[in-house]
Amino acid sequence: MVNSTFWKNKTVLVTGCTGFKGAWLCLWLSAMGARVVGTARGTGSPNGVFAAANLAEKITLERADIRDESRILEIFAAHKPQVVFHLAAQPLVGLSYECPDETYAINVIGTLNVLAGIRATAECRCGIFVTTDRCAQQAANGQSRPNELLGGFDPYSNSKAASEILIATYRSTFLLPQGKGIAMGRSGNVVGGGDWAKDRLIPDCIRAMQAGEALTIRNPNAAKPWQYVLDILAGYLCLGQKLWEQPQAFSQAWNFRPQDEPMLTVGDMVQVLRDAYDPDYHDIRYGQPPRHGLEQVQRDESPTRAMLDWRPLVSAVDAVAHAARWYQAAAKQNAAAETMAQLQEYRKMCEQT
Repeated sequence: MVNSTFWKNKTVLVTGCTGFKGAWLCLWLSAMGARVVGTARGTGSPNGVFAAANLAEKITLERADIRDESRILEIFAAHKPQVVFHLAAQPLVGLSYECPDETYAINVIGTLNVLAGIRATAECRCGIFVTTDRCAQQAANGQSRPNELLGGFDPYSNSKAASEILIATYRSTFLLPQGKGIAMGRSGNVVGGGDWAKDRLIPDCIRAMQAGEALTIRNPNAAKPWQYVLDILAGYLCLGQKLWEQPQAFSQAWNFRPQDEPMLTVGDMVQVLRDAYDPDYHDIRYGQPPRHGLEQVQRDESPTRAMLDWRPLVSAVDAVAHAARWYQAAAKQNAAAETMAQLQEYRKMCEQT
């Protein structure tokens, strides 16, 4: 699993550092003794992990639009990162329909600029580019494999597929010949405290419950691969360690799948969250009658777990419980302590694995 000693004193660049996953990653890297440089266009949510953990005081924060090539190259030249995690993105499917031009510009041109920075920086040994399991055409059982055809059925997914094609070309043409490891990390629906994005299930539920408003669930029977945020970040960190050691062998796309457990529907997740966060809340309206307890078990058929020495440690139900605990703490102005407690708990789990 994650080797804390490996990350100590390494200079690590994290794009999108104020976002949900980016902030958790910066906090974890900082806790392991890495010199973290983060880029962000804005300040992030005032109620998110970046603010709660006071990361502005723990990392070097560089304001930058990922689409601005000269600014990105300037940051690479100034800090000379050894490892790069590219998380900056327009990650919302709904917004991608409203703003397709911006979605493609951020997700494709932004990726190109980071690749150019890695190419221009002699000290940079590897880069991990976070994409999505939606960028590969999935089989009927919802599984996708690294070698499946890229596509995507909405502007967000398609922009991520386009970025993967770009990454693969740049990697083989410019970066692997320089001995630099470049890989893509794909994951599904990530669950955890500190996510306030619009049109995501957990944040939308929390907002409705906190406001005492009705919660409308259009399709409660949609089954998705729910994953705990720290499980996914552990996978990215394990991938970074392997890329550093064996760039040729690990420069590919990697699917980070959930535990081998029954797949939960949206309706299941809403009920689990309600029970954990506010059992007295009952104003849930469904667009169709919910069916709970799908029997289909999601299985990881990829080599990710064995080759990266990684496996998910938290079930979907427990991920929701952790998220509920975080939002309860945030409502009581105690998000800082809860954030650190959850990170410490997970790091202990990794050590015991």
